[in-house]
Amino acid sequence: MVRLKVVALYDPSRQADGPGVAHLAEDTAALLAAARAGQEPEAFREREGAQSAVVVVRHQRDVAAVTKALQDDGFSASPVSDRVRHLAGLFGVADLAMRVLVPVLALGAVWLGVVRAAGSARARVGQFAVLRILRSGRPELRRIMLGEALLSGGVAGAIGAVVGTGLSVALTRRLSDLLGLPIRPADALPGLLWAGATLVLPALGLAVGTLLGSREVLRRDPCLVARAHS
Repeated sequence: MVRLKVVALYDPSRQADGPGVAHLAEDTAALLAAARAGQEPEAFREREGAQSAVVVVRHQRDVAAVTKALQDDGFSASPVSDRVRHLAGLFGVADLAMRVLVPVLALGAVWLGVVRAAGSARARVGQFAVLRILRSGRPELRRIMLGEALLSGGVAGAIGAVVGTGLSVALTRRLSDLLGLPIRPADALPGLLWAGATLVLPALGLAVGTLLGSREVLRRDPCLVARAHS
């Protein structure tokens, strides 16, 4: 008879392992597995042993270092995220959609900024014509337009980053209960690369659109434009 000491209980609904799983110390697990196989624990370890093991890290940023350390020790280790990418069905499709959708959305944000900024520059052609008649040079007007575009793009990106981060943080508990994984509010915060892209891409699109639109607008004769809009 094997006497076991229960040291902790957990809520099965919050564990990805499922309700029928017991977590044991390595020596205890080897003892039970060896008894089931009718062998001594040391003989069981030498002949059969464990076919696989799951290593849990404290944070996602530690995955790469732990994986490399295990591989350097001769273990065939790979992150769960790598295996998910090769799964058939919903998981594989979701990962592929994520990799395709993010660049598409980024390009869409830049393209939308280009179109909107160019259209805004053309709509203000009369104002720019008056300023040119008042001796404002093309480089000066172009700098003003570019400054407005960068400011508008930066504000739009900042609002998007704040709203997106707020929604992610608000959904952490719900996602944690749904997935059965511990997700902290800090885990929902975007990294520096994502935050930078959110701020830069809208401003980049507006800046490019402003430069393209200003070339056409500032090329026109200001006197003829002012007369047409009077």
